[in-house]
Amino acid sequence: MRSGLVLGAPHIVRYTVPVHQTVPDLLPAIAEFRRGEPVFATGFMVGLMEAPCMAAVHPYLEPGEITVGTLISMTHLAPSPPGTPLVAEARVTAIEGRSVRFDVRVSDDAGDVAAAGEHTLRVIDVGRFHARLAAKRVRLRHRESLNVGLNVEAFEQACEPRSGRRTDAHSSY
Repeated sequence: MRSGLVLGAPHIVRYTVPVHQTVPDLLPAIAEFRRGEPVFATGFMVGLMEAPCMAAVHPYLEPGEITVGTLISMTHLAPSPPGTPLVAEARVTAIEGRSVRFDVRVSDDAGDVAAAGEHTLRVIDVGRFHARLAAKRVRLRHRESLNVGLNVEAFEQACEPRSGRRTDAHSSY
């Protein structure tokens, strides 16, 4: 990361809450989210809070560098229905090696603070990141293949007749 990032300078992202980023849209496969209210979901708010932080660091990245979020501590203070214009403002509070810490605040047109907190980005080498990601995919595929094998064995064992096995409520595992 190149030098020049200024402590305290504001970095702003303006955003209008779209109709498809409400609580029910966050993880629709999970029933608890589907039952939620149609307001800007906290998970999407986290992304909005990260956006001005990323914009602040981007001009100082060297070729082959990217940022990843490593910490978010936030409070979601007010609901924002679809159509609400929001302003996310981040200010650098610390630069420690390859980590950059921000105070972040999101406000709406009514002047209400919708969310506030702290976010940390880490500047990393994209090549190393892709190598770690590829290695993880291999590990996950290997683990998945082992789990499939275990499940097949467990199924086959469950289908085999066993002598002397108790089947009443007092049987043990």
